[in-house]
Order: sequence, then C-alpha cells, then structure tokens
Amino acid sequence: MGSLYLRFAVGGIHKNRKLCYPYILTGVGMVSIFYVLNYLINCEPVMELRGSGVLTATLSFGVFVMAAFSLVFLSYTSSFLTKRRLKEYGLYNVLGMDKWGIAKISFWESVILGFASVTLGLVFGIAISKLCEVEIMNIIREDIDYTLRFYSGPFFLTLTVYGTIYILLLLKALFQVSRKNPLDMMKSESEGEKPPKGNRLIALLGFVLPAVSYYMAATIKNPVDALSTFVIAVIMVIAATYCLFTVGSVTLCKWLQKRKKYYYKKNHFISVSSMTFRMKRNGAGLASICILSTMVLVTMAGTISMYASIRDLIGPYDSSIEVRFDNLDEVLGGAGDSIKENYYGIFKEYGLKPKEETEYVHVYTNLVQRDDCFIRENAQYEDYRAVRFISAADYSRLTGEKIYLNPGEALVTQPSNEYPYSTVTIMGFTFSIPGNPPKYEEIGMNNSGTDSHITVILSNLDELQSIDGLMGENCEYCWTYSCNFDGDDDTVIAAHYDQYDALTAYFGERGYSSSGYSSREQIKDAYVVFGGLLFLGVMLSLVFLSSAVLILYYKHLTEGYEDKERISIMEKVGMTKTLVRKNVNSQILTVFLAPLIVAGIHLIFASPLIWKLLQLTDIYNFHLFIKSEIFTFALFSVCYIIAYKLTAETYLKIVGE
Repeated sequence: MGSLYLRFAVGGIHKNRKLCYPYILTGVGMVSIFYVLNYLINCEPVMELRGSGVLTATLSFGVFVMAAFSLVFLSYTSSFLTKRRLKEYGLYNVLGMDKWGIAKISFWESVILGFASVTLGLVFGIAISKLCEVEIMNIIREDIDYTLRFYSGPFFLTLTVYGTIYILLLLKALFQVSRKNPLDMMKSESEGEKPPKGNRLIALLGFVLPAVSYYMAATIKNPVDALSTFVIAVIMVIAATYCLFTVGSVTLCKWLQKRKKYYYKKNHFISVSSMTFRMKRNGAGLASICILSTMVLVTMAGTISMYASIRDLIGPYDSSIEVRFDNLDEVLGGAGDSIKENYYGIFKEYGLKPKEETEYVHVYTNLVQRDDCFIRENAQYEDYRAVRFISAADYSRLTGEKIYLNPGEALVTQPSNEYPYSTVTIMGFTFSIPGNPPKYEEIGMNNSGTDSHITVILSNLDELQSIDGLMGENCEYCWTYSCNFDGDDDTVIAAHYDQYDALTAYFGERGYSSSGYSSREQIKDAYVVFGGLLFLGVMLSLVFLSSAVLILYYKHLTEGYEDKERISIMEKVGMTKTLVRKNVNSQILTVFLAPLIVAGIHLIFASPLIWKLLQLTDIYNFHLFIKSEIFTFALFSVCYIIAYKLTAETYLKIVGE
C-alpha cells in the first residue's frame, strides 16, 4: 500500500514539474552555496592566509545569512507548492481517499523534493568547491593550490542544517493539508479572487515610511550613527514596500477606475481591472522581488566599492610612514632625516633600494567652519572640518601641479566642490585667495576624502606660527615618507616585518608617535579582507537573484493559469486576439517591471547612508562608489529583464494554449 502513495507522489511531482523542478533547483543552489562557504572556512590554504581570521568571520556571517534566508524562502515556496496541489488533494478526498492517505502522499512528495535538493546540492557543492577556492584566491591575489580536498565537517553540517529545514517544511505541509476540508481544497485556486478593498491609511504608509527613511539616509552626518540608522531604515523600507505593493497598488488601481476618461479605454480597461483584484494576493510576491532586488543592488554596490578602493585605501606606494612630532620647528628642522637613515638600514640588509621616493610635511587640526572663517569652538559634529595645511612646494611635488603663492596667500581645495570665497580666515588671520583651487588630493596616510575635510595650501608652513591659538596640543605636526621597491613580494614583506619592529623601538626611544605605517604586506591583507567580502557578496547576490527569479517565474505561471479562462471569455465576447495580447503584454510589463523601478529608487535614496557606512572602513572615493552603483544597477537590470522575458514566455504559452 505504501508503494501506491509513493507512486501518487512521484506522479504528482512529474505532472507539476513546471512548479517542482525550479523549486528543486533553488534548493540545490542554496545547499551548494552553504556547503561552499563552510568548505572555504575549513580550507587549509584559506586558513593559512595572513588575515584569515577576518576572512573566516566574514564567511561565517555568510553561512548564518544563508541558513536563515533558506529557511524563510524555502518555507515561502513550499507553501506555494502545497497550495497549488490542494485542488488535486481535494479530488483524491472526494474519490474516497481519507486525510491519512493524502498526508502520506504529501509526506512522500516532501521527502522526494527535500532529498533531491539536499543530495544534488551536496554533489554540486563538492564539485564546485575547488573552483570557488581558486576564484577566491584569484580575488585576494594569492598563489593557487590545485590540490583537491574534501572535509567531512562542512558536509555533515550542511546535511544537518538543510535536513532540519526540510523536516520543518514537511511538518508545515502536513499541517496545511490536515486543516483543510475537501471543499476548501477543491476551490483553493479560486481563493482571494474578489477585488480587495484599498485601505487608504496603509497605502499612505506605503509612501510615508520610505519618505521618512529616505530623509534619514539623506541627512545622516556622522558615519558612526549611520549603522544604527541603517537598521531602522531597512525595517521601514521593507514594511513600506509591502504596504506599497499589496495595498497601495490596489488603492491606485481603484483610483484609476474612478477616472472615467482614463479607465474606459480599451487599452486600460482590461489591464487595470485585472490588476485590481489580483494585486493584494500577488503584491506580497512582487514586494519580495523588490526587496530581494534591493538586497542584490546594495550588497554588490558596497562590496565592489570596497574591493575597487583597495589601492586608494593603502596608497600607491609599497611603503609609507607618517610620524607625528611635538612642534612645527622640529618637523621643519629635518627631524625626518634621522628616521630615513634608520629606514634605509633595514632594507639594505635585504638588498632592497628605495625608488620613487617622496616626503612632505603637513599640519592637521579640527576647526569649525563659519562661512570663510575657521575657528575653535564647541559645535555640532557636522560643523567640524578636518583641516590640513601644506606648503605650496610640497603640494606641487606631490601632485605635479605647479603652485606659486606669496606670503599671505592661500589656496583651499576640498573633495566635492569649489571653495566659494575669495579669502580664508584661520583663527582671525586672513589669507587672500589668488586663483582657482587645484584639484583635491588626499594628503597624509590618515586622509579622509569626505566633504568634512579640507586642504589649505600656504606659501610656507612657517606662516602658521603667527596665528594665535592655532598651534599646540590641538595640532598634529606630521612628516610623511613613501617609496617603492624593485624586490619581490616575499622579500619586501619580510623586510617590512623587521622594519616595523625597528621603527617601533626607534620611536619609543625618542618619544615619537607613529600615526601610520603602511606596506605592501598591508595591501595583501586588504585584498584578503575586501576580497572575501566581494566573494561573499557575489555568493549572496546569486542566491537573492535566483530567489527573485523563482518568485517571478511562479507569479507568471500562476497568473497564466488564472488568466487563461478569462482571456478565452474575452475572445468569445468579441475582443480580438491582437487587442487581448496587447493588454496582456501591457499588464505583465507594468506589474513585473515595478519591482525593478522601486528597487532602483531604494538604491538611489539609500546611497548617502551606504556611503557613510563605507567611510567606517576608510573608503572615501565617492566617484568610484557612484560608478559601482551604476555598474551594479545596469548589470542587474540586464539580468532581471532577461529573467522577465524568459518567464513571461511561460505565461504567454499558457494563455495561448
């Protein structure tokens, strides 16, 4: 008898393969990516990398996100599949099969789908694990080891986690079947077809909540506050998106129905009336597509920006050192020469000779800007400016842009816009500005190319001595030296280890405070950290994208079966096939492009907040960030439109049968 229920289950899966096979493929993808992330956490070449602790923590976070997202999304799609099968279960019940028999069929179907997903997922994950290892090594620019490996820990952890998830889905499916009577099952596909009422209050929330979150994102000033604001804004945007698509869209359709000049036209009548009664049920799916699309855009834009900013973060030199002195006379008096001599000694022992050298002096302080005046006073965070002073000679040598200034003259440059004043007053001392400001360049290793930073170029830094109240403990007097080497990475990095220890001891003996020391070794560390984030971003984005495509596919499939009979009735009452097809195309284009458009709007208004969060990782190349966002949205749009075209063909085939 048990084999009978098993045959019913296999037959049901085969007959509903348009629904079941994509569900299995999605499960396979999630299981395989979960296994790959765990494999990389345990992979010996990855564990031996310098900075592997941060990389492991990043991948571990990805494992947690994958498990949580898999539970939520597979639960959603499992409920969808069960609902689509209820009519068939109801027919079995009418023909004499009791609830226990129906439960057995549902049990075997869930077991088969879960077993296929986990088994194929593990097989595929093991098959691509080495490829992913090679790819992450390429991203972080490390040597590749082509030895094949298998670890039992990731295998059994994946089996345990997804086995548990599919057991929970099985129990949920049995519960759904047990609480339905035969009549409810038979009419399950017709549930919810009455036009829903548009709730104006909820519809209003769909517009007010994102407006508030957009305002929060646009007005945030402090990068430290951006993290907590981001969490609140995300919750508000998710809630607003569901309100907008489920109730707001219905309210909009009802409003259009009241506009007689618009509604009673053959191009609008069918599409608006059809969308009105289906949007409450399908709006949640479209909202999910929108949220998943936004997650892909934000994840990829952020991780691409971080990875592409590595060179900006570390600087163009193999080695840089920045030292703070107690006063300006000391740093201008050649105190850096003895440090350079010590600096050369270690590298000579390794046969390395510095080349492409540069050194300069700059003074750093925080002041409050009031128009063209910079003063010291207690103020709000956003009023403070990080001001750096540098001589015209040093600035010209650093940038290659020839600048000549007389005493009493200054040039002011900042990242985002031109300085609009003809003078600049520092603590009551006024400098005239003789010409247009040069292009902004980041000065010093602790630079922050944000709008809150500004560089003042003077004819000579000695002029700062005459400004009352400026100099003292509130200023940093910095000497910076940078250079490149011809040696290979291993030799240069080995020299850097010795150099760092020697400089630390040297500074301690003389009471100097090193504000920064960067090297080629740190560049490799940065590639490990940001490369790992990029890899994780790509993996999660693939999961989010495939989930959005699956929802898109199910929506087209469901609506195809729903509209097939309606379109047949339209043709019987006199509508031409051309007009019907035109209305159908207009409807599905409007409905399924809406999530992409809204996701793009979310990304635009979230950009200021994302930008502030990136600044917490010392990334300040705003133009690169904007390019990353544009590239991400363009690439995602192409993928989304391709998925839409493919899934729309499924809809058109069904309604055209």
